[in-house]
Amino acid sequence: MSTSNHPQAMPNASGCQATADRAIFIGGVARSGTTLMRRLLDRHRDIAAFGETKLSNWRVFRKFPIWFRRCPPRYRQRQLEVFQRLCLTRFYQFRAGWRTPGPLGATWRLLDRLWLSRFYRFQSAWNNIAFLAALEELWLSDAVQSRAFALNLPEDAKAQKRLGMRGLYRWFSRTDIERCFDRLQGLMDVQTTDQACLAYGAFWASLFSTYAHRHGKKYWAEKTPGNVRRARFLARCFEHVKIINMVRDGRDVACSAMRVRWGTGNPTERIDHWGRLLTLALEQLQALPDDRYLNVRYEDVVLSPEPTLRRITEFLQVDWDENMLTLPIYATSVGQYKSGLPPHVQQRALDKWGELLADWGYLEGR
Repeated sequence: MSTSNHPQAMPNASGCQATADRAIFIGGVARSGTTLMRRLLDRHRDIAAFGETKLSNWRVFRKFPIWFRRCPPRYRQRQLEVFQRLCLTRFYQFRAGWRTPGPLGATWRLLDRLWLSRFYRFQSAWNNIAFLAALEELWLSDAVQSRAFALNLPEDAKAQKRLGMRGLYRWFSRTDIERCFDRLQGLMDVQTTDQACLAYGAFWASLFSTYAHRHGKKYWAEKTPGNVRRARFLARCFEHVKIINMVRDGRDVACSAMRVRWGTGNPTERIDHWGRLLTLALEQLQALPDDRYLNVRYEDVVLSPEPTLRRITEFLQVDWDENMLTLPIYATSVGQYKSGLPPHVQQRALDKWGELLADWGYLEGR
């Protein structure tokens, strides 16, 4: 691995710049401090950190390089064209159609699965069947997307919050993406899945680097909670990946989720959700070399910010920046479960997840 803190950017023909020696991802169970970590890293003079693109969440984007590798060479150019259209439409998604109840929602889900079948099997018959060809045109058209997806990001911040804008287009424009499409040409001649993943990662790195370049910084960092559960996928796509896994007491996670009305309001279900996802994330991360990931406790960040942040910058191989300490940090939410969760819920958390809580030091001094 390169140890230089100031790598040269690699411009492509479209003007995009891809950072050569690291890709930084932040993840963790939701409500575990991933947003706080993003904001702290964004204060660093060399790091531009942005929020959830959800690249690692959506199966079609996560599996694309693997499916593409299996595609016969004569069909690859066509698949790239479809994928480019996919990037320009699907990332606007609200997921409203999936949540629609009744026959309309069922129809939406059926058509979505049928459309996705073109990625499960690259068959020439797809383009020879009028119905399937028409479905593709419809499914990737602005006419349909505008009814179920957000096609234009409002300039007004309050409007953005009201609409719940998430995903890639919160941070990047269509122009940004189109300028980096030439990077996808690296997929055309791949012979192995590893080659396909690296070529695919080069496309996303070139796009994400536009954000860092726009803010006058050298490195980018992307925050999506699900990143840690896709750690092996990210490691295949980004050769020098650095993943920060935020960990927080599952009982406080449940309290936080209840306070902001995120997910189910059942605290027991929230704690179980925390335990399952953290276990899955650790399995993914432990399959990587030790220098590729760092587990960071939320409690350490808010109670001992400077030593914790110094450890993080050392892991990321960037210089220490005092400006990271200028972000206001509050520790009032540490241990909120003691008054926020009923005694029987606290006891159940100990009975079911006591070993996991103990492993992370959450049972000390109780």
